[in-house]
Amino acid sequence: MRTRTLPAALLIGALVLAAGVVQLTTSRPADAQAQTVKPGAYDVAALNDLEAIKQLKARYCRLLDTKQWGAWRQVFTDDFVSDTSDAGGKVVTGGDEFVAFVRQQIGQPSQTTVHQVQAPEITLTSATTATGIWALEDTVDLTPAIGMHGAGHYHETYVKIDGQWRIKTSKLTRLRQEIITPATTIPDLKKALAKGRRG
Repeated sequence: MRTRTLPAALLIGALVLAAGVVQLTTSRPADAQAQTVKPGAYDVAALNDLEAIKQLKARYCRLLDTKQWGAWRQVFTDDFVSDTSDAGGKVVTGGDEFVAFVRQQIGQPSQTTVHQVQAPEITLTSATTATGIWALEDTVDLTPAIGMHGAGHYHETYVKIDGQWRIKTSKLTRLRQEIITPATTIPDLKKALAKGRRG
């Protein structure tokens, strides 16, 4: 039996076509490559740092709302700077000074506060520094008769000191802020009904 040989031109064409198919299956357009994660972008150390910063902010909210002032102080650096001027507040410099200021403003047991943060956008800028933006919703009982409900964002920087992340700066911006009174809201319906039954 004789074997038939392909003409040279046809053989070369088949090889070129095969090479093109291989190229198409192994390469991607430039825009697809731009969307891929760079090697090492999600290494274990980076993931640990991101999680640690999220835990730090969670402690910030819990310790503030439960008025654990000594423990709350530990989430800040000594040279911490708070800027609430865009939200009607002021700039306070120093971790000790800031905790003392907040305690003076809302430190009474009757001044219930609730801070909820979510949707963090955290960027690690070096092995020991980071920035973050958090969506915020908070409710604060300023007096027994007047409270405040608001929403906005925390814009923060963080620094890692002796292996622990701390908040270095925090700027508060507001999207909404409203005054609430007993005439328009009942802070705790269960307590209000129980008080009415006792009366």
